[in-house]
Formats: sequence, structure tokens, C-alpha cells
Amino acid sequence: MSHSFDLLVIGAHPDDAEIHSGGLIALASSKHMKTAILDLTEGELGSRGDRNLRKQESHEAAEILGCQRFNLQLPDGGILDTPALVDQVVTFIRLQRPKICVLPSPFDRHPDHRNAHSLLQRAVFLSGLSRYPSNEKPWRPEATLWVGGENPPVPEVVVDISSVWSHKIKAIQSYRSQFDPDFDVSQTRISHPSFMRGIEGRSMHWGSLIQSDHGESFWFDKPMQPVLISFLDSLR
Repeated sequence: MSHSFDLLVIGAHPDDAEIHSGGLIALASSKHMKTAILDLTEGELGSRGDRNLRKQESHEAAEILGCQRFNLQLPDGGILDTPALVDQVVTFIRLQRPKICVLPSPFDRHPDHRNAHSLLQRAVFLSGLSRYPSNEKPWRPEATLWVGGENPPVPEVVVDISSVWSHKIKAIQSYRSQFDPDFDVSQTRISHPSFMRGIEGRSMHWGSLIQSDHGESFWFDKPMQPVLISFLDSLR
């Protein structure tokens, strides 16, 4: 059985994938790979905007990055590593059959991000077990990566995203409800201009590690699988 997506990036909330992996998605899409984003929640607990607006923004961002988009509609603020939620993710993985998955950070300050990492690691493993109860055929991604959080450790791999940096920023800026300081009178940490400066600064720092203008960093289960080596090489 062949895979349906070369790359699936999973985020706890709409905009997470763009912030941490928007460059990777745009780069893979530019190489004619099949890419997708899975949002676990609709971000309905966010201080600004609402679920309908964020849905509209998320699809605008996906169009910019050249990928498909899905949403499991799990409860925002309620992501937990429970059998019921694992089962929903396993069903999705078996239906969509991603070859490589990018997961949220296990280091992040946001509990949804940390819990999502644990939930997804379990689901990725269980989705490959033939005796795991499901109406869908077993499927396990061949490799998993994850993104950094608030204070990430030293990167294990840095991807040069210089050629698609403008796509990443444009996709992030699609979320006007979250990042535009003038969208709403209520201000949040991520609506302050310093947040966007931080995204660019971190990207420039990571890029400098590989002598490029912009980079995105990732971590992975070791040893690095051959499929991941081949995938990263194909992005060059």
C-alpha cells in the first residue's frame, strides 16, 4: 500500500504548523511533493478571533504553502494522551497514510503542545500495529520529526528555507486575528510585534548555522532513518 502524503505536519492549533514548519512545507510543495497540515484543534480558546475566522485564515495559509489541510476538532486546551483521542489520530493516520510526520514540540511552554507530542508519538506507533482495533488497514509513518518549543535544545538538523522565506511569512500573516496588532483592542503575547521579530531572528540564527539566510530546525528519533535522509536530500 503506497503513501498518500510525502509530508504531514501536525500542530495543536491553526498557525502552529506555519510558525515552526511553514518553510519546510513550502519547500516540499515546491519540489512537487504531496504535503498536508493537520490541526488537532480549531483554536477556539484563543483570545482573539473565533473558530470560523481561524478556519478561513488557516485555509488561506495552506493555499500559500501549497498544501492540503485537515482539522480533527479536538478540544482546545483539552489535548491529552488518552485512548479516545489516540484512536481518532490513529484513524486519521491510517486513512491518510503519511510517509513522514512532523510533530509539535515536547519542550514547549504550552501544555497542548507538550501533550500533543506525547499523544502523537503513541498514535504513530499504534497505527502500525495489525491488532490495534480499527476499520482501517495498519499504517505507520516511516519517520517522525518534531519542532522546537520556547527554549529548544541544539538543533539536530537545520533545513535551508531561504528560497521560501517569503511564503512562510505570508502564510503566518494570514492569521490577522492572531498577529496583527491592529486587529483587536485586546493584545496578546503573539500579537506584539516582538513575536514576529522573534520568528525572523530565530530563523536567521538557525540559517547562520548552515551558512544560509534562513533555516528551520528539527529533532528526530535516532538513528536517522534512510527515508528521512532521502527526504532531506531531495529538498536541496
